Amino acid sequence: MKIQPFYPLLLRLLIIITLIAGTVILIMIHNSESAGKKLNENYSNAAFIDSVNKYIDSIYQKFQIESAKIRKSEKEIAETGLKYSEYRISIPAKFPAILLNRELNVVAKKFGGDVYGSEDPKKKTIILKVKYGNYVTHSILLTPVSETRKKSDRTKKRK
Repeated sequence: MKIQPFYPLLLRLLIIITLIAGTVILIMIHNSESAGKKLNENYSNAAFIDSVNKYIDSIYQKFQIESAKIRKSEKEIAETGLKYSEYRISIPAKFPAILLNRELNVVAKKFGGDVYGSEDPKKKTIILKVKYGNYVTHSILLTPVSETRKKSDRTKKRK
């Protein structure tokens, strides 16, 4: 009786060990890349927030909103270190909020975000929220204010 060598068994064992080692290496590489992406994601979130803040200020100038009618507050989003900006703006009753929403949408899309708007008919307010990734980074509350006429305008109309 002839003894058969164990080459096929050793070859299979060598292939299995090589595949396991390759899998472990790929998993380690994937984990280190995802950790690097989280750091870059925070940087890009900060860049997004800064660029949207700058553009929001230019939008106010474009729509001729006085800086005295804008109240801004910034808070930190828990566990991320990112800033959350909240704007409260008093606008005229006939202000084109849809155009402001469109302008914000263009900016947010340019930098990879979205804008969502909602209206509260009871309070007559409009809320625009800028979302980037999983976080709402900006909230803009538009509150219409009835326009008051100057005393000289009222007396002219009475005559």
